[in-house]
Amino acid sequence: MLAGLASATAIASLRAGPVVPAPTGPSPEQAPASASALVPVSLASPGLAAILRNGDLVDLVAVDPTGTGRVVASGARVVTRGGSGSLISGSTAAVLLMAVPPAGAVSLAALATTQPLTAVIRERATDR
Repeated sequence: MLAGLASATAIASLRAGPVVPAPTGPSPEQAPASASALVPVSLASPGLAAILRNGDLVDLVAVDPTGTGRVVASGARVVTRGGSGSLISGSTAAVLLMAVPPAGAVSLAALATTQPLTAVIRERATDR
């Protein structure tokens, strides 16, 4: 009898609670740009890293040993520049901290350790 009363009370309390609507908003594929992962990336050219500014939008390009390039991160945002000999990488390569979509962050981080990367500037950050 007590067991039946306890389960009836539990069911009643579940029914009496407020109705919580399903979450709304963009799907993960349409997530805002702020939904990004940060990846340290070494650029092959310290000169290119020096002209990039925080907020610049770039395409990161991997260059294979034959000189062929392919875009490995489109629309990456420069978050900060580590410069040469950065503590981020422990090397003398030019290092940038890039905001990229989370789906490609791990692949980019792994690739950045094995191939030289360069960047194509798509949009310059505005001076504020």
